[in-house]
Amino acid sequence: NAASQLGSMEAKAILGEMFKHGQGVEQNLDRATALFNESAAEGNPTAQRNLAYLFATGIGLQENLALAILHYHFAATGGDHHAQLAMGYRHMHGVGVPKNCQAAVEYYMIPAEA
Repeated sequence: NAASQLGSMEAKAILGEMFKHGQGVEQNLDRATALFNESAAEGNPTAQRNLAYLFATGIGLQENLALAILHYHFAATGGDHHAQLAMGYRHMHGVGVPKNCQAAVEYYMIPAEA
């Protein structure tokens, strides 16, 4: 928590995941969301992906597919492989975006070649 208080965007994202899952701390989705928002605002792709997941599933936040896609997109372009896979899936099956197999392949290729 000390690193998070000093402003480390990576520490905020990790601490957010701990609060999201209740790992070593009591589960607190409001605190997790706040930490993800702070870290995402600083450009952390892991935090962006976590926000996308919360918006996509409605866990801790009101479900919002448009915001889920927005955060997945920023996480994917920021280099988060999980977000790249999520965007590939969404393009392959037309979930929240137009179905586009070429875009799906492009998203899937990034982590496949990493």
